Amino acid sequence: MLINTSKKEPDHLYFIQMEEAPYYFKIGRTKNIEKRLKQLQTGSGVKLRLVYLFEKLGHKEKYLHEELNRWRQSGEWFACNRYSVGAIPTEFYEKLPENSLIQDNNNWVMGHKI
Repeated sequence: MLINTSKKEPDHLYFIQMEEAPYYFKIGRTKNIEKRLKQLQTGSGVKLRLVYLFEKLGHKEKYLHEELNRWRQSGEWFACNRYSVGAIPTEFYEKLPENSLIQDNNNWVMGHKI
């Protein structure tokens, strides 16, 4: 009988945003961010960009989805505005690069900056 002693590799937590239509951001989990971003990009009509990858924190995905549920648009996509971004728990928000989630939606129309 063979026993598998290898430990399961933990998932990473990611934040992704639409570049041309920055009014949404996605929170998800994956083991391979390059592969996942490529999969999402294939099904997207707009360019996506990785905002941040929290290594080995994929288990926090459900918690963040619950915290941001009020701003949920579809599936794992959330409205990106000062209220939703402000509701990201401090333990995550403080690690995001400064100005990483575009929130100035008043300057965007149909995916174009005006």
